[in-house]
Amino acid sequence: MEKKERSLYQVITSLLRIDILFLFFYQMMEGNFHTLHYFITTFLFTYFDKFLNKWFSFRFSNFINGFLFIFVFLSQIAGRVFDFYTIFSFWDILLHTLAGILFYYIGKELILYFHPSLRKKRILIFFCFCFSLTMGTIWEIFEFTFDQLLYMNMQEARGLVCVSAIKDTMSDLIVLTLGTIFSAILDRHQK
Repeated sequence: MEKKERSLYQVITSLLRIDILFLFFYQMMEGNFHTLHYFITTFLFTYFDKFLNKWFSFRFSNFINGFLFIFVFLSQIAGRVFDFYTIFSFWDILLHTLAGILFYYIGKELILYFHPSLRKKRILIFFCFCFSLTMGTIWEIFEFTFDQLLYMNMQEARGLVCVSAIKDTMSDLIVLTLGTIFSAILDRHQK
């Protein structure tokens, strides 16, 4: 199973890197230089697991790494460069729901790394639930801060202003919570 999972992870990572490079050069030829930083940061992010392993002797599972890379690609390349946030009204909600699932399982791997003997399922689920919601809240604070200080317009992906930005933040947190609850229920019923 581990070998099969590893080879699937390598295929996904390789395909993402090839796709990112192809789209990077395509955007350059089209003269869309304002989007190139999304490609560079996303490409570098595909090496995040190697950085963690080298500097912290820690490695997420292939599932988490693959999920994380796909998530960043969907957010940065599809969402920002190809404007999926505007084209598909559900894109932001989809990604925040997926973030709830992703943060839940990242929390699970972290707690099991630091406390490998922890086998009480309820404590594990509670920690993962809290970790996911905390990470989602920190992300929303990050979006708000960058919008206010650097005028990055992260909360205005769909043309939102003022009160609408608050509604966007709240809906982001609600769907993140739903994704987290989904993960907790799924995890509770797994052996």
